[in-house]
Amino acid sequence: VTYDAAGDAETTRRFCTALDEPGEALLHLLWICEPDHSQHTLELGSPEHREIIAGAEQCAVEVSDAVGRLRARRDDVLFVIASDHGHETIDEVIPVNALLIEAGFKEGTDSRDVVLASSGMGALIYLSDQAADRRTAIAEWIRGQAWSGEVFEGEELEQIGQRSDTALAIAFSMAKRDVANRYGVRGLSHVAGDIFMKSDAAGLGQHGGLGAYETNALLGISGGGFTPGRSGHPSRTIDIAPTVLRHVGVDYNGMDGEPLPRD
Repeated sequence: VTYDAAGDAETTRRFCTALDEPGEALLHLLWICEPDHSQHTLELGSPEHREIIAGAEQCAVEVSDAVGRLRARRDDVLFVIASDHGHETIDEVIPVNALLIEAGFKEGTDSRDVVLASSGMGALIYLSDQAADRRTAIAEWIRGQAWSGEVFEGEELEQIGQRSDTALAIAFSMAKRDVANRYGVRGLSHVAGDIFMKSDAAGLGQHGGLGAYETNALLGISGGGFTPGRSGHPSRTIDIAPTVLRHVGVDYNGMDGEPLPRD
């Protein structure tokens, strides 16, 4: 199975075949790589991008049809369809690692005193024990950069679901602009340059920060007693697992998330 739209179509076919066959499994899970995979190498809203989205939608339709067949056999199906994030258009790739060295905070490109882990439109900074006292100075320096957005350090990391008792010292989102690209898709953001992500380039898609569009994920639930319609109740990705566990009668106590209300 290939890592592309064709592979997604084949994976979906096999998944639906498994749903159609009688079995004792309580949970069936399907993950497809599109449109996320191609959005990193395409302009958002372009004809090529829309074709990829149409293929992903077709996969969703096929699964929905298979769920319908299960329900026709009187199976009590909780059908959840979700994305883990959205995308925004890359405005500019910023060489944050090199800038940390230039500013005197990091010893060298491969040094372990200060380690930058880019997530695309955001990044994490880890500090060694010897560099721990640089945290506040680095955070203040980042806050003063035009390419930076929100910055979190120390105990502030807890606000975004990160631990504050490890080598992770700083997290930050890159600067955003609420404007449209040439295809009318809103949301532009700088990207923290990543030596492992050579494909990042202005005009293409990315995510990994706190922008309004990159964090605008999809969640749809049907069955399991959920009332049809749009819900205004806040939801998080960590709420999906306990929602599923509640449906199949498995204890979810101790999880970070909580089951979503059915109405």
